[in-house]
Amino acid sequence: MLFVGARDRERYYRVRYVPVIPETGKEFGLSAAEQREYEAGLKVGVNMMAGYGAIVVVRPAHVRYHTQIDEDAGNVVITNKGNSTVMLDAFAQCKAQLKECHNHKVHYLRPGISISHPKEVGKSFQFTLVEGERKKRLAFGQM
Repeated sequence: MLFVGARDRERYYRVRYVPVIPETGKEFGLSAAEQREYEAGLKVGVNMMAGYGAIVVVRPAHVRYHTQIDEDAGNVVITNKGNSTVMLDAFAQCKAQLKECHNHKVHYLRPGISISHPKEVGKSFQFTLVEGERKKRLAFGQM
C-alpha cells in the first residue's frame, strides 16, 4: 500500500483476503500432476474456503487528540474534535455507585463523530477513554 500526498487527516483502507481455487497457468506454481491431483480432490469431496478482511487505519502525520465531554441533566455527549480516532473502552452500564456493571462494549469515535448516552435514574456508566497511549477512566450518572 502506498499513498502519496498530505498526511493531514486519518485514512481508512479495507484489506480483503479472498481464497481462490488454483488453476493451471495462473501463477500458483503447481505442476500439471499437482493440478490433476487437486482437481481430483475437488470431484471427490467438498472444499472449505474462508476469506477474511481487515480495516487498516493510518493516523495523520501530526496526531491531535481533543475529546470533548458535555454533560447536562439528561445526557452525556462525547465528541471527538481531534484528527484521530479515540476509543471508549469497557463502556458499561452500572447500578448506582458503579456496582453490577454489564454490557461492556467498545466504541471507536472517528474524528468529528459524537456519541450521546442518556442518564438514567439509579444508574451510572463508566468507560476508559483511550487517546493514543493515554488512558483515563471516567464515570457519569448517580454515584
